[in-house]
Amino acid sequence: MTVLPDGTIVKDATIDISLAGIFLFGLLPASDERMVSTMHAIEQRLSVKTPVGGIARYENDYYFQVSSDIANVPGNPWFVATLWLAEHYIAIATTRTSNARGCTSTGARPAPSPRGSCQSRCTRTPASPCRYRR
Repeated sequence: MTVLPDGTIVKDATIDISLAGIFLFGLLPASDERMVSTMHAIEQRLSVKTPVGGIARYENDYYFQVSSDIANVPGNPWFVATLWLAEHYIAIATTRTSNARGCTSTGARPAPSPRGSCQSRCTRTPASPCRYRR
């Protein structure tokens, strides 16, 4: 968002990995459809499509930019950004056999867990501490 000198607010539609904070800080559960679609957009638009792989911070990130091919290299991959995407996949996995994108071996997306429950965001066993408990 940009505020112009005359007070006009201009919306910024740039996809940014900081959007992962919506579920990382507990504003929405990882399984909420809005969060799932946001993380899908992050993966689609911020994936570095080179042998290096990874997730960029935001579209057209110029910090140490090594390519002007924004379609394939939206920015340099940041390991933290890549780990936040992985954390989302872990949070939405419903079984130990779900793959990295939260899909079962049949390719079907898991059903969302009840909103707000600890189990909807935590894959720990009942015997281990859950980091989402307050």
